[in-house]
Amino acid sequence: MTNMAQGRGTALDAAKVFRDSEEDMGDFVPKSKVGRDGLMLAKLSDCLFDLVLQGEISVKIGVIIAKHLEDEEF
Repeated sequence: MTNMAQGRGTALDAAKVFRDSEEDMGDFVPKSKVGRDGLMLAKLSDCLFDLVLQGEISVKIGVIIAKHLEDEEF
């Protein structure tokens, strides 16, 4: 959290923090692109998130997938 607040870290670092957080993020909107991308990545399923962690899916594509899933109504 400190790294994100100081503009350091990656979207994956942020996603790990959000996924490990015991608090509901609710309507939280990070101010930095790294934070916003991290929040989107944190919403991926475990399987998709693991693929991003392993580099099988790029962070950019992971964010696009998460955004698309968020916009869909199931």
